[in-house]
Amino acid sequence: MLLPAIGRKKVLVKTVLTIVVCCLALTSNAQGRGAKTLVIQGNIPNCGAYATAYYKWLKEGKTKSDDTAADRAYVDKLYDEIILGEQYGDWGPASNPAKIMKFCKENVDDGTWGVGYLNTDDKMIKSIWEAMQAFDAPLLAEIPADHIKNRRPTAADLSNGKYAIVVCTTHTESLHYVLFHNTGSELVVYDPHVGKAQKSNADEFEGRKTFRPRGFVLRSTGIAIVLP
Repeated sequence: MLLPAIGRKKVLVKTVLTIVVCCLALTSNAQGRGAKTLVIQGNIPNCGAYATAYYKWLKEGKTKSDDTAADRAYVDKLYDEIILGEQYGDWGPASNPAKIMKFCKENVDDGTWGVGYLNTDDKMIKSIWEAMQAFDAPLLAEIPADHIKNRRPTAADLSNGKYAIVVCTTHTESLHYVLFHNTGSELVVYDPHVGKAQKSNADEFEGRKTFRPRGFVLRSTGIAIVLP
């Protein structure tokens, strides 16, 4: 049985059947050396690793890939570290928000935890959260209680200079990670299929409106990690 701690078969059928399609690129892998963007995602469901790598690179001042092969190898290695795993059944190929939080704490933010948001009034998000409590309880116990918020993030949470790794749904109800950034003058979003900043706004960040970075429609689910 998939995700035995949940017992929500309809939710699983609706949200999980497309997980293999989750994050599949609609772009070519033919991004060469010296690209004008950050490395873009290939045909692997590792958008969470791309969004996380983008955060790390942008904090380091990197805005384009000088060696896309090396950067893609880095993302592939990161994906192996943050994947949900086989115990999650059909959700297994997706990235684990708690593992992303821990990676950013240890590798980007000098020991500072980000803040995780999840709107468990939503049935899908509640199912994901219950699965994480069942399969990753020790990891969740490491995160300070006040760094997990049971609500949607708002634009006010994403104050000047902050980033947010956000889980979205597509029109086919598969899951897809993107990275938002409040630059101080505007809100932008980095999609792994695009690799560069695109203008966004509070309505898109908060899930009131859909947006289309490239190829398909996205909507924020209410799962987000707000980072310094």
